[in-house]
Amino acid sequence: MTQGIRFNPAGTILATAYVDGTIGLWDVQNGKSLFQVKTSGEELYTVDWNPTGRLLVTAGLHAKITIWDATSLKPLKEFDAGNWIIAARFSRDGSRLFTAGGDMDDKSKRLISVWGLPDDR
Repeated sequence: MTQGIRFNPAGTILATAYVDGTIGLWDVQNGKSLFQVKTSGEELYTVDWNPTGRLLVTAGLHAKITIWDATSLKPLKEFDAGNWIIAARFSRDGSRLFTAGGDMDDKSKRLISVWGLPDDR
């Protein structure tokens, strides 16, 4: 089951975040799977492309916030966060990453975080 989907900036590839902790990339024109990678996360809730389409981010339940190379689905950077990240989005200029979530069990630890990122150009 898919929990999150997002088109790349060109609209040619669809990224998917699955309930089993897998990230997938799909060719929009022919509907074929390009990559499927199982993460260490229990579930993935969210996926997003940076503005250039070179990077992806995923996060979820007991999953690290992971920045991926979008051409190979190789993890480039992982951030430790709370045990429950329900949303991750790149800023419009790609210089920051915003995440929402925190700790499922302790409502005082639910928060929005902002992460600075290097320019990927």
